[in-house]
Order: sequence, then C-alpha cells, then structure tokens
Amino acid sequence: MAPQLEDTHDDAGDDHAEQQEIPQTEHHRTDRRSADRQRSLVRGSRLPSPAVADEIVTRPERDVDHAVVAEVVRAAFVRHPDEVASLVARIRASEHFIPELALVAEDATGVIAHVMLSWVGIVGGSRTKILNLSPMSVRPDRQRRGVGTRLVWDVLGRAEAAGEPAVVVEGIPAYYPRFGFERASELGFTSAKPTIPDEAFMVKRLPGYSSDLAGRIVYPPAFDALGD
Repeated sequence: MAPQLEDTHDDAGDDHAEQQEIPQTEHHRTDRRSADRQRSLVRGSRLPSPAVADEIVTRPERDVDHAVVAEVVRAAFVRHPDEVASLVARIRASEHFIPELALVAEDATGVIAHVMLSWVGIVGGSRTKILNLSPMSVRPDRQRRGVGTRLVWDVLGRAEAAGEPAVVVEGIPAYYPRFGFERASELGFTSAKPTIPDEAFMVKRLPGYSSDLAGRIVYPPAFDALGD
C-alpha cells in the first residue's frame, strides 16, 4: 500500500509572476543564503525551540523555496521521505501543477510547512479533473501548533475563490473533517486505488459543488512515485 499522503498534522496529534526566474541581485543572493540556513535547521540533529511570538505567513511557493520544501517534506514523512519528496517534485514538473495553489508557511526560521492542490483525473462525472490535496507537510518542530490547520484553510479558500467546486484528499480521518471533508464514497466517488481505506478517502464540497461531479478518481503519473 502507498504511504498515507497526509502523514503529518499538527492540531490532531507564487502567484504566477513569482514563479518566474529571479535576477541574481544581492537580495536574491541573500535569499539563497537564508535558504541554506533553513536547510541546516531542517537537517540538524536538534531543531531549535520555536519562538512563541513568531509571526507565521502563508504564501505561494517560489523557485528559491524548492530545496527547503523538499527538506521539510522529508523531515515530516520520516517513514517514506524520498517517495513523498519525489511526489512533490513530479507534480511540480507536470501539467497538473497549479503554482498559485502550492503554498508554504514560514516564520522567523524560514519555511516550516508546505501544501499542494493539484489536478487529478475523474471518470464518470461531469468534469474530467478535480483538485486533490496532497501532500501536506509540517516541519517536526512546528507540528501541533496550528500551522497545518492555517495552511489548509488558506489553500481551500484560494480554491473556492478560484471557483473550483470540490477538493479530494487521501488523508487522516480524524483530521480532515474539521475542514469540512466528508467520506467521498457516500457522495458517489470512487477512490483511485482499492487499497485506500474508505474512511481515508474524503471530499470537501465547495459552493460550486453539484452531485453530478462524482466519479472515479484517477491519479496522474506523478503519483507513481508512491508505489502501490
């Protein structure tokens, strides 16, 4: 069975222009030095204690974030670090990637969490694609502090603002219902793989939802990184 895609959570237990290449200014070099420091924090044997007053900002990811995001993902998915980091990279390199719906959360220490909504196929419904939430990662020293909750609400709000009717997820049944996710099979959806537990396959209905959207989910090739 493939690793559970939302393996880490906290409370329960760029826009398009920003995706363009950034000139090599002094500010950009400073950003890269900052990114290097962030990678050191993630890889270190002892992560720093979080500052209570840290301000958390959520925003679309930028090219300069990619290496640090990969480190955060690996640190969060300790049982399947390379598989899930590969999933992120493969989605980002595919036609299913949506730059404005790949978000990071950062505080004074740098990038501390990441989430993606990307397209997956759907067969038998009124559309041929639907948004899928996967993966969501929070750096271990920032888990159980509401960071993931804030990030998920932000990305769902952006999906709603874009007029999307629904988001599906393969995730932790005790975590995602707080965001309005419900068992997808009860609404007529079929999961991409028979090995996915029914209670872990959920859908979030947004204001544009209609019942004829339901169908069978088909994962694109990027998800082959997770195996069976």
